Amino acid sequence: MKQISVFKLAKWSQVIACLGVIPAVWGIFRSAEEDRRETQKTQALLRLTAFPALDGVIQRDRDERSNVQDAVTDLKNLAKQGPLEKTFRTGEEVYISTKGLASAGRHYEYLGVMIRLGYVEFEPIYEVVSFPDALWDAATESGFLEMARKKNWTGEGKPLPDFWANFEYLRNCYHLAREGKRIPIPSVTAGNENFFDNIGRMLK
Repeated sequence: MKQISVFKLAKWSQVIACLGVIPAVWGIFRSAEEDRRETQKTQALLRLTAFPALDGVIQRDRDERSNVQDAVTDLKNLAKQGPLEKTFRTGEEVYISTKGLASAGRHYEYLGVMIRLGYVEFEPIYEVVSFPDALWDAATESGFLEMARKKNWTGEGKPLPDFWANFEYLRNCYHLAREGKRIPIPSVTAGNENFFDNIGRMLK
């Protein structure tokens, strides 16, 4: 029997080692591919189940349009009368007393938080729901937003800095989309601090 050289033994050892690695690599690849397919199935299922919710959002938005118009009209009339502080004691009083304002505000605040937390995708909302720019502009120009956020929500020196924060987030998403910029995808489980920072930077 011929003696096998050390060199040949080393070569055969390498081949055998490679043959042993291939099944392991294939197993990892197959597992990753199965995970990817499972993720795609889950995303497709979520999209399908989102349609009834989207229909509800669309219907609610239609119902709120008259409230939006009423609030815009009232806020513009209030702006003509001078500073809101002359007529109302608090921002909360403005919010409750202005026709349609509280209902419309709650609707867009709710829609904003649903998108921010990832329960509803922004793209279909953007396609079928028009953002109420006139309402946001009227709330700003009348001084209501500044009063609520910086001066007086429930009393002098008691502002509500995060008032309509999700409504504003929704507005920022619409601005990005109108400029053709990508909307960062939020995470339901992760904190959203960096997500909000990204939105702010993209709008600058």
